[in-house]
Amino acid sequence: MTASDERAVRIASVGFDYAAREHEPVALCNLCGSSEHVELAHRDRYGYPASLLACVRCGLGFLSPRLTVAEYAAFYGHVYRPLVSAYHGRRIDAETVQVDQRLYAAELVGFLRKALRAPPASVLDVGGSTGVVAAAVRDAFGAEATVLDPASDELEVARAAGLETVAGFGEDFDPGAQRWELVLLC
Repeated sequence: MTASDERAVRIASVGFDYAAREHEPVALCNLCGSSEHVELAHRDRYGYPASLLACVRCGLGFLSPRLTVAEYAAFYGHVYRPLVSAYHGRRIDAETVQVDQRLYAAELVGFLRKALRAPPASVLDVGGSTGVVAAAVRDAFGAEATVLDPASDELEVARAAGLETVAGFGEDFDPGAQRWELVLLC
């Protein structure tokens, strides 16, 4: 059996039927609102029938159709980490993911030190998981940091690290009057 076949077996063992879940079309880019996009892929990395579209105006990649908000809540509550673990062939959860995130955060901070004209006073990390990246940026630049993520167990870790947390999805997030100088979507 090839490594790819072994991965497919591990993914299948999670028992998530993506095609059977409730979906909704996405007509406009979640970031810039453009209706112009191109399809980059018709399957995701897990092999599920998920069309990846790219906005021709801003370049954001997004799924359409995508799972509904209720389906995503269930997915991130019970399926996401077991699925990621199956994909990689090792346990990846709110505890173990931090090792990889620390390495990535250090690289990102190094990049930001060179790329930014001035240190940001505030940062929002969309899909920020346990907050490792947001905390590294906060610590490197003295910024206020907020993590937006749908996984409650991962947000608990971010809160324990002293970060402001918001439960939810970037697509549906309404910040009201709040603004950030740096928004990360890693």
